[in-house]
Amino acid sequence: MQGPRPFLRLSNQGPGLPNLGPSSVLILPVISAGNVSQLSADLLIHTLELQRVGVCDPTYHVPVLGSLDGLVDAGVTVPMELFGSPKDNIYVLQQRSPVLKDYKEEFVQKLMDMIQSSAFGNVLYLVGSDLSTRTDAQMSSVYYHALSKDTTKGNISATPLGSIVDLPAFAGGVDAQDAIIPGAGLARRLLSAPGSNPPRAALVQFVAEGDNIPDAHAMAAMVAKVLKIETQGWKQPPSWNFGMYGTPHDHELFG
Repeated sequence: MQGPRPFLRLSNQGPGLPNLGPSSVLILPVISAGNVSQLSADLLIHTLELQRVGVCDPTYHVPVLGSLDGLVDAGVTVPMELFGSPKDNIYVLQQRSPVLKDYKEEFVQKLMDMIQSSAFGNVLYLVGSDLSTRTDAQMSSVYYHALSKDTTKGNISATPLGSIVDLPAFAGGVDAQDAIIPGAGLARRLLSAPGSNPPRAALVQFVAEGDNIPDAHAMAAMVAKVLKIETQGWKQPPSWNFGMYGTPHDHELFG
């Protein structure tokens, strides 16, 4: 009799998850305003040349299927995939379609279980928030941080995520899990999930809907700053060159 389907299935051709420890970082883009999180994750994947480590159970997601975007691996892309570089201890769990409404609670629980069982040392959520909802008190920056329910400045300060607390706190005096982050999708559920190990924090960026490629570059640069990743510019996925936001107008139509 076949057992339950695992939440994460490692690729036979991938590098696996060797020796994950306290210095390892899982970057998890949350589907949110402007899709800036997913776009910045793609910049990280292609610039750092991360390899596909495995795929997640697609049961929880709106179905989606496509070709791998300019990567060497043969095959197709599915709703949620794990990319990584074992030598750099950096992993990105890219999510390409939203979680179905009836599966949100179960998905978050399965995701938390996978993170703990895989022994990731730190988790960084990437979150876009609706720029039009920014308050007067939030006009000083487009970048904010939020800590998960059981993560404190004390237990995150000595981790690779330590410098994120130099950014303003999104919620001010309100606990992050109780604060409403407009347009942030599952971010509140993820931040509310219990557990202090591994430490978890969110990088929140205010964005407006539209062409969010510049916002994605800015978010990726902030991730690199927080994690002290050195890059010589950013490599965009090949698909971005083929009308990601629609085919440009033929200017000859207008004289």
